Amino acid sequence: MSDEREERKVWEVEVERLPSDQDREAFAARGAPRAPASIGPVLAGVILDGIDLFTPGPLGLRFGFLIGGIAGYTLARRLGVSGRAALVLALVAGAYCSVPNTERLPVATLIGLYARFVGRA
Repeated sequence: MSDEREERKVWEVEVERLPSDQDREAFAARGAPRAPASIGPVLAGVILDGIDLFTPGPLGLRFGFLIGGIAGYTLARRLGVSGRAALVLALVAGAYCSVPNTERLPVATLIGLYARFVGRA
């Protein structure tokens, strides 16, 4: 019987408290950015650059303005841009997607990065 007591090991357990709903609300109230909101401008730029990549040459001249404009307006509204400013951004996005040889440079992604880290986002 004494052999059984010697072979038993004692396990020590540390208890870690999980954050409660109040802790999460307090963290959010301090202004901590949420991940989707923080990557929104960059993701919008990546999407526009993808559209620009798939509308090269004559295809871009025919459909780039329309597809880029629709995508630009939709992305701007999803990011919380007002209606009039979203229309201006749609025109710029449409022009960007219809201009030849812009698919080599990720201009929209770079603008999204700038907006995220320096500008309003």
